[in-house]
Amino acid sequence: MSNKKMPTPAAIATLLAPALMPLICTYQDGIYEDMRPFLVLPPYSDPTNEDLDAIDKVVTPWLGEYGVNRLALLFGCMERVRKSILVWAIFKVRLDVLNWMQGRYDLLACADNLLVMASKSGHLCVLEYLHGIGYDTNAVMATRQAAIYGFVAGVSTLQSQYHIPDAWLDEDTVGGIASGGFLLMLETLQPILAQRPFLFRKAMAAAASKGHLPLAQWLHRQVLEHNLQVIVDQDAVERAAMDGQLNGLQWLLDVWDSVMTASDRMDLLEYGLFWATSHRQKDTALWLAGHVPPSTVTSLFLRNDHEGDILIDFVDPDSDLSDGFLATTVSNWSDSKVQLVFDTFFCLQVGGLVRSSALRECLWQATAHGMVATVQWLADAMELKDVDDVVHSKMFYRPNSALFCGFRKGGVPMLELFNARGIHLTPTDMDRLLYLALCDEPDKSTLPPWLSSNKVGKVGSGPSPAALQWLVVRRGGRADVMGRMLVRHAIGKKNFKQFKTIYNEWLSLVQQNDADRSTIQAKCLTKGRVDMVLYMLACSPSLFVEFAMTASLPAVGSLHAMTARAVSAAELQVVEDDALKQCVVQGRNDIAHLLRQKMRGNGKLEVN
Repeated sequence: MSNKKMPTPAAIATLLAPALMPLICTYQDGIYEDMRPFLVLPPYSDPTNEDLDAIDKVVTPWLGEYGVNRLALLFGCMERVRKSILVWAIFKVRLDVLNWMQGRYDLLACADNLLVMASKSGHLCVLEYLHGIGYDTNAVMATRQAAIYGFVAGVSTLQSQYHIPDAWLDEDTVGGIASGGFLLMLETLQPILAQRPFLFRKAMAAAASKGHLPLAQWLHRQVLEHNLQVIVDQDAVERAAMDGQLNGLQWLLDVWDSVMTASDRMDLLEYGLFWATSHRQKDTALWLAGHVPPSTVTSLFLRNDHEGDILIDFVDPDSDLSDGFLATTVSNWSDSKVQLVFDTFFCLQVGGLVRSSALRECLWQATAHGMVATVQWLADAMELKDVDDVVHSKMFYRPNSALFCGFRKGGVPMLELFNARGIHLTPTDMDRLLYLALCDEPDKSTLPPWLSSNKVGKVGSGPSPAALQWLVVRRGGRADVMGRMLVRHAIGKKNFKQFKTIYNEWLSLVQQNDADRSTIQAKCLTKGRVDMVLYMLACSPSLFVEFAMTASLPAVGSLHAMTARAVSAAELQVVEDDALKQCVVQGRNDIAHLLRQKMRGNGKLEVN
């Protein structure tokens, strides 16, 4: 017969307690196996269709296998997914889930946007369910969203079930309805619109800008029937041009023609061309380009035509260009556009009047923006000495050279491009870049990868570890770079933790090089802040002996006081004895006299 004791009823009750397993999971930093898929779900509150699909792929099969009651355990372990599942239930019409959550949590306490989500979903039964449980938060916003999504039945239901003032229908809502092309919704709302007829104008422009011409024409008739003056809507031009709605844009220009001057019309055409070119709407841009001055086309080709393939056929090769204007636009160009620009305009071709200055201006900007391929083409088109002069020069509004500015974005490819031409960052610039990168490191207690002994991957752009390590190699390696960083850190504020990290690693690298080590340590001891000097002395009390051999009398006196703070009395006596002996041998009588005074004042035996 087994001697094992059976668990008591109290033990069984404890083991079966619903709260026990979540506590165990929390303690173990784990989760139930079936709930692991929920870990990837972020806390959605206003999800896109893609978000809902992602939630659905996890929740639907899980509920099918485990049922809604297991949601209590899920929310106990991962409360953050509750709102995601709640919103999913609204869009998927899972009234069983909503009813379960209402009974357990009270939906009004769970979220304040459920009516809004139900309006967006277009499910009338969900709106009716929420009304049935007394949920009334954000009813006005829900009505607006129902209207914008063309949910006619939803608007009617919300208006009948909640107190919705007529002012809910504002310009943004009408614009949203018209942008969606919802004629039936606007017809349903016509009694309200008739009381605020100015809204017809907003809706008309919005509908046309999205290409809903039949709706725009209906709205235009409403404007005329209500004896309203047509008003130009510049925002509608922007939207139509950005979306490539050429027919809608042309219709608006025709409707507005009677209230515009020729200058007003030209301003709108140029404004539309700006946005059409920026958003690569070629058909719209080409139509607009045929109705504006050549100078406008040229300006927008240089400034907004990123690839150079939208407006190129309308560009006048004889255009007079300012090298300064070119410089301000080159950062917006693709790699291939630079050659296209210099090949297209006569004044930029070989022998052209502004070619030389334009090359210089563009090279500076392209280098500063890290545009490696563009820089290569420009550099190949220039004399080497001019390239060197440009990339090391400073603009009047920039405190640094082009090469310094371009390091962050251009990275190793940029450095190697110039290195192959014998052009390099100055030592001062390299040291500044390394120091700035070091100060930006978030973890001050460890060495960054680019300053450690490990090789880092070669990354093509940005202030990557590879680019910084590239600089470390060219500045003499880790020990030399760390030495210079220590001197800069020693005088800086809030650098103590990082100073210690670098100092400890640097000491391990320079033990065999007494001259370099002593030079750096002397600079740190002379210029450093008190906390850093004390740390150095605590690590190596013998530093005082070395310092006493070369430093001035006041400096030695100051360091002696700090040494006394950093080390024990016994350690201090040892270094005082050693320093005094060395000073006597070296003939540093003033230092020896100072040390005798210090030792005599402390009641120590004088060393002969």
